[in-house]
Amino acid sequence: MIQITYAHTFGYRFVLGSRTSGKMPVLPVILKNGIQSYSCVALVDTGAMFSLFDGQIAGALGLELTQGRLHRLSSLGGSVTAYAHTIDLEIDLEMNSQLKFVPLSDGSLKY
Repeated sequence: MIQITYAHTFGYRFVLGSRTSGKMPVLPVILKNGIQSYSCVALVDTGAMFSLFDGQIAGALGLELTQGRLHRLSSLGGSVTAYAHTIDLEIDLEMNSQLKFVPLSDGSLKY
């Protein structure tokens, strides 16, 4: 049997959300836009094209919510209009990256 060892691992944490509650793969992250930053917990979705966050975080990062690139996102739960911004992401596992930040204005993401 082949054994695979990963450089970074993370556990599931209990998350109480407005749509779902339970154990989910989440990581503590710091979102950065220039000198503005915001610490939060983010759901790890390895199959997603975008990282979705509550729209209020855009203001905390000094972003104008609707000035990002317009997208219409759809899933089994329905569709939503979103505006993508590119920001920096710092993960507390000493890994840094950039992501497509998509704040949603409808308040549907509450963690």
